[in-house]
Amino acid sequence: MADKVQSIMALVDRYWSLAYDEGKEGRNHDTPDGAAQATLLALKSAIREAIAAPGVADEWKPIESAPRSGVILLAVKSGNDSRVFAAEMSNDHDIGGDVWNITTGWGGWTRLHKGWTPVAWQPRPAAPSPTAEQPERPPYCGSGHCSCIECPYAPPTEHEVKPTSAPAR
Repeated sequence: MADKVQSIMALVDRYWSLAYDEGKEGRNHDTPDGAAQATLLALKSAIREAIAAPGVADEWKPIESAPRSGVILLAVKSGNDSRVFAAEMSNDHDIGGDVWNITTGWGGWTRLHKGWTPVAWQPRPAAPSPTAEQPERPPYCGSGHCSCIECPYAPPTEHEVKPTSAPAR
């Protein structure tokens, strides 16, 4: 699969270069030999081939079969944009029906915006089992929220690991 991803990325890079040259040269059309169109067709074909590979298409299930309880991975689409969220179904008594609640990992759960359409789902992967090779817990970051090096609550520019232990409570 890694070689397919590299092939797709090479095609994306080529297509981007052709589009950049088109804009730089003030053109609003493809080259006479149709290089951009040929690259786009090859890119679409490579993506279809990668999706059809064994084990890839089988992982995503039709949205109609999604469970009504428990956390799953939910694929959603809005126009040409698509994303995957951790999600769970809940009943909203105010609207009298089921709604999808999602999390982006930063601020709890929120209702899926009505502009996004759920298209597929798959079970949440199992958590890795603990091993003796896991690193020691990192020093306290000083944000007051956790004891990790990359605290999501600390702004990246102000984040600094302090070599002290957590404050006494």
